[in-house]
Amino acid sequence: SEDLQPILRSIKSHTDTPAYVGFGVNQKTAKEKVAGADGVIVGSAFVNVLLQEELSLSKKIEQCCAIASEIKQKINE
Repeated sequence: SEDLQPILRSIKSHTDTPAYVGFGVNQKTAKEKVAGADGVIVGSAFVNVLLQEELSLSKKIEQCCAIASEIKQKINE
């Protein structure tokens, strides 16, 4: 819930390298996390799916793709 925009502005004032935000990025937080960033890094949301032993590999891939699509949609709203 921390406002990262001041930090991102500071970083961007010193480099042209794209700045991405990670940690805690999921379907609910992606829109706020991407504000001021060039993108988001999603890890734990995928790992949580991949660790579900009851799912087949194809279901895991399907769910990770659905999460990625939903995050992209939320960011582009």
